[in-house]
Amino acid sequence: MPYNEISRNNFFTKIITNDYRPTIVKNYSYKTALKKFSLKNDYFVIFPGGSWAGRKWPNNNFVELIKKINRRSDLEVVICGSKTEFDDAQYITQKFLNKNVHNFAGKTSLSELFNIISGASFILSNETSAIHIASHTNTQSICILGGGHFGRFLPYPSDFSGPKPIDVYHKMDCYGCNWRCIHRRKKSSPVKCIELISVEDVFQKVINFL
Repeated sequence: MPYNEISRNNFFTKIITNDYRPTIVKNYSYKTALKKFSLKNDYFVIFPGGSWAGRKWPNNNFVELIKKINRRSDLEVVICGSKTEFDDAQYITQKFLNKNVHNFAGKTSLSELFNIISGASFILSNETSAIHIASHTNTQSICILGGGHFGRFLPYPSDFSGPKPIDVYHKMDCYGCNWRCIHRRKKSSPVKCIELISVEDVFQKVINFL
């Protein structure tokens, strides 16, 4: 397994400074986000993006997962991401007309995104920066994790202090491929290790937060 980036950076800092005492300024106000976007107090966040199609869990899986969650809770759903991920977010949102599912992709500043994540009951995401932001804001997260960089960024090291992401993955012998997948796939489809992660696999992790 590759040396995790968190451990790598800590090691480098200790060599340079002979010490490592991280200080993180946490000044988030999710109430600001609630007011601007007319959210209720209870919601969870989904990030369906993933930089390229191979790393993205299918949108239909997110739709089915939301349906299963809706049967168990009244949480609102907030879908976030960049402007380039608006279409993915909109596809999911349109499956829930007149429901509390909101498309905020491309509509938030970085500080607003931090605020929204900080106030969420939990977040669901592909392997994106949102997972690391959630740890920073002490928000529990569930990551749909492929094998391309497995161990480098996620999972977090065992000695990490703070809420670690819950990683959902389907371990394969080809993990560590640097996203040079050896399995054939359609251009718009996820790689095999992502494709094999089922809706039920993820839902079983979500149940703990409902």
